[in-house]
Amino acid sequence: MKTKKVLLFDIDGVINKAHYFSKPYEQEFGVPRSEIRPFFQTDFIPCLTGKVDLKAILPPYLKKWKWKEDVNAFLHYWFAHDVKLDHELIGFVQTLRAKGYFCALASQQEQYRKNHLWETKGLKNKFDHFYCSSDIGFLKKDTRFFDAVVHDLKAKSLIKLVDEVVFWDDTRTCIATALESGMEAILFKENEDIINYNF
Repeated sequence: MKTKKVLLFDIDGVINKAHYFSKPYEQEFGVPRSEIRPFFQTDFIPCLTGKVDLKAILPPYLKKWKWKEDVNAFLHYWFAHDVKLDHELIGFVQTLRAKGYFCALASQQEQYRKNHLWETKGLKNKFDHFYCSSDIGFLKKDTRFFDAVVHDLKAKSLIKLVDEVVFWDDTRTCIATALESGMEAILFKENEDIINYNF
């Protein structure tokens, strides 16, 4: 096995183990998750690639969702209810960083949630970089996302070949795209999938 130099981790479902905020929202405000889900399957998608500002498109939906405060207050509620960082796994990542591995996040996030995770929740102190879809302009189901990551890693002289990278994600589509790019990609089901990897 070729020695890996760069380790990439998805956030939601891997580093973050929280449920969607729509579950507590349904319990608190009586708005079924089935009424919230369509937004995230349609109008929200361009936010993930940085093409649309989330705050600009939320107001009409907030009226439907019985939200009485402003957009900023909604985002605060959302982000407060859907982040539960796995400190065991993050701690293990720190041991890998101490051994010289470049450990980065590779995730689909719109800018406001990205900033919340990176700055407010302090992931910037736990990972070496954040490859985010809203910065790159493509989702992880598009090989251009991973092409951009590899290009940056080579530009930083962190790798020479793409097979020096390994990526963990809990979504099969993203794994398939990462494999197509040439890096090693592993479907994440539990922490041991990372902890027991032959580094």
